Amino acid sequence: MIEKKVGARRAAGARHDDPNKLKLAKLHKKRLRRLVQVKEPLVQPLAANECWSMDFMSDSLMDGSKVRVLNVIDDYNRQYLGFDLGRSLPAPRVTRALDEFIDFHGRPKRIRIDNGPEYRSHHMQLWAKEQEIELQFNQSGKPTQNSYIERFNRTYRTEALDAYLFTSMH
Repeated sequence: MIEKKVGARRAAGARHDDPNKLKLAKLHKKRLRRLVQVKEPLVQPLAANECWSMDFMSDSLMDGSKVRVLNVIDDYNRQYLGFDLGRSLPAPRVTRALDEFIDFHGRPKRIRIDNGPEYRSHHMQLWAKEQEIELQFNQSGKPTQNSYIERFNRTYRTEALDAYLFTSMH
């Protein structure tokens, strides 16, 4: 008799009457556990420096290289506090820029941010604790919880980034 090689799954289908004959490993999907975040409503602050919002934007230069822009606004009066521009903006650079904004505008009570790796970093957490600033994170996939900065980013994109062609960052 000639034996034919058959795949394990096909053989399991052929012998469905006794599933114990083939000992196939059961495949389990590993689920990532996410930090549960409490939904906090977007509330209009009652004074300046009560809450700042910050977010990143990306654009490209004429030569095709990518640049990132960090925008920071005060939620009370939607005042543009400043920006930082670079090819890469790791957490130490973000906190250095925030220190400059604090020196000029004063210290906020809290900063509303999304869940980017720069904001979730250990360095950023230590900086916020040292400065006595609460970091208020949006729920994942809910950019409307940071509407003030998202609205500003749209205006900034249409009036600055899309309106001009940049050859360099200087």
